[in-house]
This record gives sequence, C-alpha cells and structure tokens, in this order.
Amino acid sequence: MSSPAVSHTDPAITGAQPTSPDAFSGIGAVGFTSIAMVALNLRPAVTSIGSVLGDLHMSSWVSTTVVAIPPAVLAAGSLATARLTTRWSTPALITSSLTVLAAALALRVAAGPAALLTGTITSAFAVAVIGVLLPAVVRAVPRRQAGPATATYTAAMGAGATTGALLTPLLSHTTSWRIGAGSW
Repeated sequence: MSSPAVSHTDPAITGAQPTSPDAFSGIGAVGFTSIAMVALNLRPAVTSIGSVLGDLHMSSWVSTTVVAIPPAVLAAGSLATARLTTRWSTPALITSSLTVLAAALALRVAAGPAALLTGTITSAFAVAVIGVLLPAVVRAVPRRQAGPATATYTAAMGAGATTGALLTPLLSHTTSWRIGAGSW
C-alpha cells in the first residue's frame, strides 16, 4: 500500500500556518509588476560585486571572501527560511527581507572591508529568504495566470542576474564602485 503524496509545504510537516492563495489572488498588472521587480532585484545583489573587485582596493582575502561566501549564505538562508515560515507569513517575510536587503546593500558600500562583508552576508541571506518564498507566491496565483506569472518570475530573475553583472561596471566607471554596487 502506498502512502499519499505529501507536499514539502504541508503545514503538518513544516508546522507553518498555511497561507491562503486568496492572499495573492488579486494579481493584475500591479501583481505581475511586483513579481517582476522583486525577481529582477534578487540576483544583482550577488552578481554585481564581482564585477567591481578591481576597484575596491582591498586585500585578496576580502575580495575572495566577498565572492565566495554568498553561495554558502544562500544555502543556509534557504534552509533557515523553512523555520522562519513557522513564525511569520509569506508576505511579512518577503516585505521584511526586501527591507533588510536594501539596508544590507547600503551597508555593503558604506565603508571598509567589515561593512562590505557584513552587507554581503546579510544581503545574501535576504536574497535566500525571498528566493525560497517568491516561487510560492507565483504558484499561489490563480491557475489561469500561473504560466504568465512563472514566465515573468523566471525571465526577471535571469534579466536581473545579467543586468547586475553588466551594468555595475558601467555605473562604477561613470560614478564610483559604491554607487555601481549599491544601486541595486
């Protein structure tokens, strides 16, 4: 006898309070734009800094750490998100993570290696939380809009990764590395 399929988001397993699909059902132009803007701004936080390492004038250890640590933080943040969803709703976590992301990106370019490392770690954690939760928002849209919502999310993630890496050097050379890396 086979056991019934259980979703990895099943509240019986995760202990989370289920988020009603109705919380996201009013998706229209504003909803699609919101999904696109959030998805577009996730990857530049990670991909933009590598393109300006030569402008940082910091030790090779700091430069290497700034590039190497985000994947580890993304993994840890993804795992931590399951625990966070047992205490807070998806909209609250996404909103607070976007706020943390903005503050971390500002901190990252504030001054010195400690701010750069702290801001990078914090921004990677915020990206991880949003990266886990945003697909759930996309899946919660009405069935007739699931395809367009998924396509919007996926295209925006790819565009953000590319745009951050390509435009950061241009912004940095016309202004400063702090503006280039902090503009995302």
